[in-house]
Amino acid sequence: MKQGYLFFLVGVQCILYQFNATNQYLLVENEAEEWKQMKIQIYEHNVKQIEAIENYEKYLQLYYKLKLGSYYELEIVIIPETNFKIQQINQKECPKQCSNNGICINTSCQCYELFFGSRCQFEIESYYNIQQYNIELHQYETSYLLLQYQQSDLINEQGQTKNMILQSNHRIEIQLYVVLPYQNISTSIKNQNILYNQSLNGSSTIDFSSFYQSYSSSSISYSFFFIFTNNYTNNQRYSITFELKSQEITFQDFILVTILSVVAFIILLIVIFIVRRRCQYIQISKLKYSIDNQPKIDIVGQLPIVTPAKDEECIVCLDLLENQQCRQTSCKHIFHEQCLNEWLQKQQTCPLCRDNLFEEEGAQIMKIRNLSSSSIVAGQFSIIQSERQPIQQIILSRSMNNRLAAFQ
Repeated sequence: MKQGYLFFLVGVQCILYQFNATNQYLLVENEAEEWKQMKIQIYEHNVKQIEAIENYEKYLQLYYKLKLGSYYELEIVIIPETNFKIQQINQKECPKQCSNNGICINTSCQCYELFFGSRCQFEIESYYNIQQYNIELHQYETSYLLLQYQQSDLINEQGQTKNMILQSNHRIEIQLYVVLPYQNISTSIKNQNILYNQSLNGSSTIDFSSFYQSYSSSSISYSFFFIFTNNYTNNQRYSITFELKSQEITFQDFILVTILSVVAFIILLIVIFIVRRRCQYIQISKLKYSIDNQPKIDIVGQLPIVTPAKDEECIVCLDLLENQQCRQTSCKHIFHEQCLNEWLQKQQTCPLCRDNLFEEEGAQIMKIRNLSSSSIVAGQFSIIQSERQPIQQIILSRSMNNRLAAFQ
C-alpha cells in the first residue's frame, strides 16, 4: 500500500510531516531540471537522521526506515522543492525503474550499454576516432560522449603512446575516464581511471601512457568517456576538438637531457678512475707484500772473511778493524761484519763508495748456487755411473765363464 503527496513549489522548502507508519519505508523523491545540486534531509525532534545529496542528476530519492505502528513528526528539507513526492512504501525499489534502460539489482541500476546515471537516464553518444564534437548545453546540463580508438591509433611508429590534445571554444567542465579493453564505463569510474577533471578553456594535453598496455590482438580498442557540463552560462554552443599527437621533445627537454648525460658521463669517468686507482693500489700492495715476504739473501755471509791491516778503521763505526771479524765487499772495502750487516738492513750500497752490493753480490751468489746445483747433479750422475761399471763387469765375467763351461 502506498500513501503519497505530490507538491509543486518554488524555493527551499521545510515540511513538517506527521503520520502513522503503515509501511516499512518513507520514500522522498525530488526532480529538478535546472539545478546544480539537489538535497534531501530528514530531521526528527530537531536531530538530523539522514540526508542525500546529488549533483547534476536532476533526480534524487531517499529512503527512511520506519517502525510499523509508530507515530512520526518529521521535518523534511528539500532543495530544490520544485517537484517532490513523499510516500510510504513496503520495499526499496530502483529509482524510476532504471528508466527502462537497465536492470535493477539490489536497488541499484545496472545500465545497458551506452546508458549512464543513477537511474540510467542519460544516453551516451558513441563515436570512433572523430576529430570534432559539437554540442549545445543549457546551464547545469550534462552531455556524455564515448570516443573509441583502435590500439594502433594510440601509438606511433616507435611504439610510444601518443598524447590527446583537447581544445574547446568556451569554458566547460570536463571529466575524462579511460575505458580499458574488456572493461565497461562503470568499472572504469569505480577504479578511478580518470585522466582529466577540471574546466577547459583553450587547449590541454592529456597523457594516458600510464594506463596503456599493448595487446596482441589487432581488434583491441581503447575508449575515452567524457562528461561535459555547462556551469557558466544559460545556453552555450561548444565545439570540442580531439587530436592524437606523438610526444615531442621540447628544446628545454633537450637541454635537460644533454646536461644529465654530461653529468652522468663525468660521474662514470670518476668511478672508472677510482676503481682503476684502487686496483693499482691492490696490485702494488700485493707486490710489496710478496717482496717483503720473500726469503732474503744473506749477502754479508757470502762475503769473504779477511784480516785487515793494522790501525785500519771501520768506516761505519770508526773503530779499529782488528778488534772484530771483518768482511770484504766486491768493491774491495773492508768493514766489521756486524757493522756491514746492520748497514745493509737499511741501505743496499757500500758505505764507502756507494756501489750497489745487492746487484753484484746477489748475482755472484746466484751464480754460485747454480754452479753448486750443477756440481751436485753431476756428482750424483758420476756416482750412478761408477756404481754401474762394477755391475757390468760382473755380468760380463759370468757370461764368459758360462760359455767356456759349455765348450768343455
